[in-house]
Amino acid sequence: MDITAKLKQIDKDSTKAQLKVTAKIYDLHGHGTTRSQIITRQSYNETETEIEGASIEGSAKHKSSQKSLATGSKIKEKTVDVFTFPSNGNGKLLAPLGGSYGYIMGAMKASVARKFGDTSKKTNEAYGAKGNLATGTLIEPQWIEVANNISNDLDKPTEYLIPKRNVFTYFDVIKETLPFSFTITVESELSEDVLLHLLSFIQRVGLGPKRRGIMKIEKVERIIGD
Repeated sequence: MDITAKLKQIDKDSTKAQLKVTAKIYDLHGHGTTRSQIITRQSYNETETEIEGASIEGSAKHKSSQKSLATGSKIKEKTVDVFTFPSNGNGKLLAPLGGSYGYIMGAMKASVARKFGDTSKKTNEAYGAKGNLATGTLIEPQWIEVANNISNDLDKPTEYLIPKRNVFTYFDVIKETLPFSFTITVESELSEDVLLHLLSFIQRVGLGPKRRGIMKIEKVERIIGD
């Protein structure tokens, strides 16, 4: 007995809400793959010479010093790994914006407490929001086409200092993505208002703790829901 139709009906009935979101991201950092790149730097060597002299002023003897600075430079090269964007068969660059562990879901999960405080209290309008995001909310597709090309020159990736390790990490950057769309399907008790508040909030705080970019939403459409 073919019960595919029954499965499809159950699947349809389990969806409480579905939104289609159209957005752009600015200053999006590369992620998902790496490339090797030779970085050229100019390093400077400084040599310091101190010259001391004596003078008599009244009964006191004073020493004065003068420093001369000799500066030289040389070119240094090193090979580094640069976080960049994978591409699909159409030559478009991709970013992991959707899915359970993508940028958008990560940003919303990280923003729940900042936006709504302690959501373990039943009196909170966003009660259980983090759990509802994790177990009953789906963002599709997982990988989204974001651009035709990176914005930086290949030999000039963006560098960031990691203070705790005192090392640099390198990224390719897309200054402004193409407009893209994704769907958010809710099968949990997450309300539409709470979801919209979170989407609004992450536009200001960035995509997740690592601030991989700033998303600006252009349009939200309700596909399923009241």
